[in-house]
Amino acid sequence: MIDKRSNGSRRSRITDDSIRDLVESEAFESRNAASMSILESKLNETSAAKDYPAHGSAEENRPDGVFRGMSVQLNGMVTSKVMNRKACILTSAIKRYEVQFVGIGEVGVNWKKANRKRLLSLLPELTGEARAMTANNTTENVAVHQQGGVATLALGEIINYYKKGSKDFRHLGRWTSFILQSIQGHRTRIVQAYGVRANRSNILGSVYQQHVRYIQRHLNENVSPRQLFESDLLWQLSVWRALGDRIILIMDINCHVLTGKLSRALTVEGIDLREITKEHIGSLCPNTHSSGSEQIDGVWATPDITVTAVKWLPYSESPGDHRSCIFDFTTLSAIGTRERKIVLPACRRLVSSNSAAVDAYIRRDG
Repeated sequence: MIDKRSNGSRRSRITDDSIRDLVESEAFESRNAASMSILESKLNETSAAKDYPAHGSAEENRPDGVFRGMSVQLNGMVTSKVMNRKACILTSAIKRYEVQFVGIGEVGVNWKKANRKRLLSLLPELTGEARAMTANNTTENVAVHQQGGVATLALGEIINYYKKGSKDFRHLGRWTSFILQSIQGHRTRIVQAYGVRANRSNILGSVYQQHVRYIQRHLNENVSPRQLFESDLLWQLSVWRALGDRIILIMDINCHVLTGKLSRALTVEGIDLREITKEHIGSLCPNTHSSGSEQIDGVWATPDITVTAVKWLPYSESPGDHRSCIFDFTTLSAIGTRERKIVLPACRRLVSSNSAAVDAYIRRDG
């Protein structure tokens, strides 16, 4: 805290909120020191020992005529140290690959309890206009650190076509969405979802147990959290398709992206989604969890979306313990028009004390 004061700039002034944030963070970390040590150790192992090369063809410079999305699994932001590190990796990837929107899984924040109520406040290095939508389990309000939850970020010129979408209707934070729409009404819905695991967990704070408690309180039926997720998501997707939405679905499906039960159900008539990373890269697609053996993260799109490039990033460029994915699709298929990439010109400051420069500026601009 004293280090923050030493800067002397206006931005570094200490506020009551920043003091409360620091106290809460340090208290949580001291109470959970052993767990935090294990988590940071796992984060180091993920970014170093498991750093396999990238797979795919997307170039760093985004071409004209496409929108570029990114799939990210944060695996929680439970301490300031972990949060800052993950935020830095995420921001770096967004800038390097000129990403226009991000789907984020496992945010791990209960926004009702958090002092900073907005996702963008956790990513201070992102510049320019942005929109964020978050969804977490609001049927419980126990602690600021809550497993699960999803979010979307829309950045830059894509804001011109941005409309708020809808969230998980059961308020469990299983998915959220936003819409890209042109003035002609041509629209594509971007959905970020997190698939609760099928295998039982006895950890009280786990996503599985959160959903078990919801089922016990609100539903008079014998259904597992995974079964409830699958049936609800498939129903919601079918409704959006019936309304005429094109769909891009970003999801940690927690089963194989092609052979799992939910994976197969996504392809049925009336939903018509296909997994685009396998379609573009084929058998080269790696396992997407650092300790896994198969691809459990994917991006699905309806046939009316034209995908042009896909790239799975190495773990060193991924903020969580899952690989991040970059993917391009044509603006023509998404909003009905071909949009050129906007490049902001580099500005030079006019130094008024330089009389020659001032005279040249006046002559040029008349």
